[in-house]
Amino acid sequence: MYPLSAHELIRYTSAMEEKRLLENRLIYGMYPDVVTTQLTVGTY
Repeated sequence: MYPLSAHELIRYTSAMEEKRLLENRLIYGMYPDVVTTQLTVGTY
């Protein structure tokens, strides 16, 4: 699987929220499994 783009993630959150999460996205990656697990668990 390919990582999600910032543009794709902004569709589900907001630009401000993605800017806040940028450090976590860079550390843990933007692969679909990582992003959806963080969204459902709320570990950021």
